[in-house]
Amino acid sequence: MERPKEDMPYTPFENKVQEPWRELWAAHKVVLDAAHDEAAFKRCVKDCLRLVSTRCAMCATSMATSLRCANCKTIYCSKKCQAAHWKRGGHKARCREIARVGAEQDYAGRRAADEAAKAARACEEDCEGLRCFVCLGDEAGLVRGCGCRGAAGAAHLRCLAKFAKIKVEEDGRQEFWYDCRVCGQSYHGPVQIAMAWEVWREYRGRPDGDRCKALAVNTLAQGAFAAGDFALALRCFLAHIAIGRLYFGDRVLDCAVKHFPEVSGCLQALGERAAALALDQLTLTCCTVAFGPEDIRALLCARNVAVSLSRHGEHHGAIALLREKIPVCARAFGDDHETTMTFRSVLCKALLAGDRIAAAVKADARGGRLGDLVLEIAEAAVLAERAVAFSTRFYGVAHPTTTNRRQDLAVARQEIEKFGMKEKLAELGAEGLRARLRAEIDAAGPG
Repeated sequence: MERPKEDMPYTPFENKVQEPWRELWAAHKVVLDAAHDEAAFKRCVKDCLRLVSTRCAMCATSMATSLRCANCKTIYCSKKCQAAHWKRGGHKARCREIARVGAEQDYAGRRAADEAAKAARACEEDCEGLRCFVCLGDEAGLVRGCGCRGAAGAAHLRCLAKFAKIKVEEDGRQEFWYDCRVCGQSYHGPVQIAMAWEVWREYRGRPDGDRCKALAVNTLAQGAFAAGDFALALRCFLAHIAIGRLYFGDRVLDCAVKHFPEVSGCLQALGERAAALALDQLTLTCCTVAFGPEDIRALLCARNVAVSLSRHGEHHGAIALLREKIPVCARAFGDDHETTMTFRSVLCKALLAGDRIAAAVKADARGGRLGDLVLEIAEAAVLAERAVAFSTRFYGVAHPTTTNRRQDLAVARQEIEKFGMKEKLAELGAEGLRARLRAEIDAAGPG
């Protein structure tokens, strides 16, 4: 059903038109190279941060055109789209305002308002009966998307944004745009996305060399990634790399540590798995040489390579790399540390990969044996249980990380039931089951 005209916030992205990210990636991946090309960096920032002003306002087709609204300069691909947008797309009511602030700023403001409303609806039940810790009001619109529990941490999104803006102006602290003032944990879910658009609305008009503009670009990139808008996230990450190299003296190594894994994640999600794997391997090499194999930056790069290998179908290589690095993490950070637990979660996913299990079952039908696979599924159950317990304690029940790890645990239990290990697991526990299976396989010997 068509939305009422007054409730149509931004028609271009309501249409399911493919974002032209391939063209942007091909044109601007040069910002990842070692050469310092000032013109290329400026061109990247300009192209990547024009979210709507190069696209038809009605159908979202990306193009260069001279067909524009005479008043506000909104662009269209055809007279038909222009007429439809005026009559049905809400442009008649918005034209004067767009002319006043510009198409990009109008889009940012309307998108921020829409995401704020979505966050308030998503948090309505969780925040029922609470008060805003900033203004102490209890009117509707409270949100909470962090690690706070009980009566703590609820606030109006406008209050969070106002407080974050004041702290930037007073002492330059930027973290309150993405971290909770009460618990210190990063925002997640709808609140993270809403705050990302709010900071973009606030600072997008600043000069490219302004640190608040850089903050806005990076925060929007993280929010878009969390929302699953990987094409938008990719363009924002590329723009942020270009801004860092052009205005803040970032070296390629700095970019490799901060942003190459994020660019790789976008490419993975968009289906460019070979390019993502190559970028992760390059980053791992750079960080291992620069910082040493036990540095957290090199270890996180190794984790990213393992994820890329697994998504590329190279599960054995991913598992071997993770088994090599997990003891290093445990030595460097401790057995009960988030970095170590993240490695174990990635290993759990690799062990439970559906295509890997299917291939092992198919090989068993040709005369192989499933002993080692069953052992690895039991190991995955151990890893998943530990990860869920840690995440629940560290992040809270509602955090996306906890949710993802609970899903891994559910998959492990399904596989355990499929292979007839449910009763043994109930009797011995996951650790005991793993030890019993290892003893049985060793006793059986080869063959």
